Formats: sequence, C-alpha cells, structure tokens
Amino acid sequence: MISPEFEPVRAKQLNTARLVPIYSETQGISSKWLRSRINDVLTGIRRVEEFLPESVIAKHKLMDISEAFMQIHFPKTAAEAEAAKTRFGVEELLLELLKVEIRKTEWQKTKTAVKINSADHQTRLTELVRSLPFALTPSQKRAVTAISQDMAAGHPMNRLLEGDVGTGKTVCGSPSMLSNVFKWL
Repeated sequence: MISPEFEPVRAKQLNTARLVPIYSETQGISSKWLRSRINDVLTGIRRVEEFLPESVIAKHKLMDISEAFMQIHFPKTAAEAEAAKTRFGVEELLLELLKVEIRKTEWQKTKTAVKINSADHQTRLTELVRSLPFALTPSQKRAVTAISQDMAAGHPMNRLLEGDVGTGKTVCGSPSMLSNVFKWL
C-alpha cells in the first residue's frame, strides 16, 4: 500500500462515514486538514452569541447560530446542511440591508438639498393633476405624495419608482420634474 490514509473509528468522524464538506484548497492545505482545524475551533467554543432577533429566528424557523456553525461544517443530514445555509443566507441579507440603511442615514445627515414646499409648487402640481385626461390611481396618488414630501424634507431624495410599462411612472415623477422646470422659467 502506498500512502495509506485511515481514520480511527470514533464517535465523530470528520472525513468518512458522513456528509463531508469540500473546501477550497491551496497548495499544502487540504480539505481534510481544514476540516480538522475547523473541528478543533468549533469544539473549543461553548456557545456563539446570537445576534439575530428571536422574532426573526422564530418567524423564519431558523437554526440557532451555534448549531448552524456545526451543521454547515459537520452536517448529519442534507436537510441540516440546507437549514444552516438558509440561516446564514438570511443573516447575510439582513446585514447587507442594515449596511444600506446606515449608509442612507449617514448620507442624509451630510447632504442637503433645496426644500421645495412652496404654495406655488403645490398649486402647479394640483393644476397638473387636474389637467390630466385621467384620474390618478390610489397607488399613483401615494407615490406623488411621497415624492412631494421627500422634496420638502431638505435632504436629497433617493427613491425607486417601479412599475410595468404604461402604469404611470412618468406622471408619478412629475412633482420633481415640475419644480425643476419652473425653477428656471
């Protein structure tokens, strides 16, 4: 036998008789070596502090973080591995959304914009809406109101207006266009 490899039979098999994760390898560092080191770290940690709110964990039936670390590296079943991946996916999405909110808050604190909340602007907007050959839908009215409120807030507006072709996105964006056009006349 050339280069025999074996693993003693014990309660927790790392490399055989179970689902075995494969890690990205580089020269001199094999998946087997990484599994052994990860096992050492995870068995040395008693508990990882949970930071997701209990309500989120319960609502989405997520795995506890300590269990998720074990199951992502040493799953007993494919379902447990999937549950751990789901938990970390939700966690990653939540952290990205929090980063976006932090950036947005900081941006709004540091940037200023001209407040557009004059009676003249409201009069022009009302005239524009009345001149349309159709009535705005409740959703369009909410969008126009929200955009007008953003423009009166004194910070840059950062809003995504989405909808299918022909749903009235242009008319909903009219408050911002209206103020800019009349400002130069």
